[in-house]
Amino acid sequence: MLIRLISCILLTHFSVVMADTLDVAKIHKASISLTSHLGILEDKDQTLTFEEIQKERVQFKTNLPAIEAINLSYTASAFWLRFNFDNSSNESIEKVIEINQSLLENVDFYWQTQGKTIKTIHTGYAHPFQNRAYKTRVFAFPLMLKPHSQNVIYIRVASPNAMNIPVRLWNLEEFQIKDRNAHVFQGVYFGILFAIAIFSLAMAMVLKELDYVIYVCIIFSFAMA
Repeated sequence: MLIRLISCILLTHFSVVMADTLDVAKIHKASISLTSHLGILEDKDQTLTFEEIQKERVQFKTNLPAIEAINLSYTASAFWLRFNFDNSSNESIEKVIEINQSLLENVDFYWQTQGKTIKTIHTGYAHPFQNRAYKTRVFAFPLMLKPHSQNVIYIRVASPNAMNIPVRLWNLEEFQIKDRNAHVFQGVYFGILFAIAIFSLAMAMVLKELDYVIYVCIIFSFAMA
C-alpha cells in the first residue's frame, strides 16, 4: 500500500513536470505563443537572485491562459519567467524567443542545459544596445538546442512602464523574415515623414507662413515618438 502511494505521488509529480515541458521537435508552426507554457514568479521586493529562484521551495505559477501576452499593468515588482524546452530529435534545432515589447527597462536572460548555465544576457532599454543577443528593436534570444537535450530558460523582467509581456517562440528563418519586414515598414514610414517634413519646410520658407513651421514640428514629434 505504501509503495503504491509513493508511486502515485511520483507519477503525479512527473506529470506536472512534463506538462510544463515543450518539445521543440514537435512544433511545426513558424511561431507559437509561450504564455500557456511558462511558469511565472513575482518578486515584490526585486531582491531574488538567479540562484534563489532555482531552489525547490520556490513555486512558479503555471497553467496560465492561452493569451498572446501577460498584462501585469504598472507594478514595482520584478517577474521571473521560466520555460522548459526539450529537443527529442537527433538534430540540433534553432529557435528564437521573442519578447515583442521594447519598453522594458531590464530583461535578464539565463539559459541552462543539462543542469549547467551556458548563457547569460542582461539587456533592456536601460542597457547598451550592444548587449542584445539579436540586434533589433524588440528583445530576441537565439537558441541552438542540441539533440536529446533538456533546457531551462529563465527571464527576469522589471520596468517602471506598463508590464506587458508578449512572448513567442519562433523558427529562426521565419523570425528573420519577420524582422526584415518590420525594418522595411519602418523605413517606408520614416521616409514618408521625412518627405512631408522637407515639403512643409520648403513651403514655410517660400510662403513665410508660421503654420508650416508648426506642421514640421508636429511631424518631427511623430517621428521621435
